[in-house]
Amino acid sequence: MKLINIYKQLLKESELNQKFDYIHDFNEFGLARVFIKNKGWNIINREGKLLSDIWFNYINIFNKFGLVDVTLNDKYNFINLKGELLFNIWFDYISVFDKSGFKKVMLNNKYNYISSEGKLIFNKWINKSIINNIKIVSNNGFMIKYNNNYKVIKI
Repeated sequence: MKLINIYKQLLKESELNQKFDYIHDFNEFGLARVFIKNKGWNIINREGKLLSDIWFNYINIFNKFGLVDVTLNDKYNFINLKGELLFNIWFDYISVFDKSGFKKVMLNNKYNYISSEGKLIFNKWINKSIINNIKIVSNNGFMIKYNNNYKVIKI
């Protein structure tokens, strides 16, 4: 019985390889990034079903919380395990997730951070001069240096 299941999986993978120009390995969530020339990147589940109606210029690797950043027309957003966009805005820039699980994002030359769960940290967008003085203390707080004074903000 186990051999039959392996055969079915190999057959399915063979069908998928004919459908897409490139397929990444399936991840721990049972999803794989796929690529079609002149179309772009998308994500499929093990049954070969596309997660999104949008074909992206690039899709990064999912983080441990099931989020992945995507690129479309030089703008950035995030999608979840269902293929849903997290934000109704597209960012001009995003950094990599740091060791505390935050990503710096920029929109119209203003900055913010998002958590690894995909939530904006600050209520307001911040100027570059201020964001450069923000240091991540831990996964639940930031330290802000302003006029040579330090203040820790818990989130």
